[in-house]
Amino acid sequence: MIWSIIPEDVIFASQQQPDYRQITYLGRQVTVIADDQGGGEIVALVSSNPADYLDQRFALGSKIKIN
Repeated sequence: MIWSIIPEDVIFASQQQPDYRQITYLGRQVTVIADDQGGGEIVALVSSNPADYLDQRFALGSKIKIN
């Protein structure tokens, strides 16, 4: 039995790290976690334009094609 403040999914997570990639998507810099099917999930947007953060195309968690 493990008594810890660290969540179980962190303790028992696999040692494989996600494949983070910084790409240009629709003219904006985004960081995605790439999957095996040529797509990815947006995890960060890098922009100085506040309107980009309100655009649903760049919402965190959005699935996109990167190839």
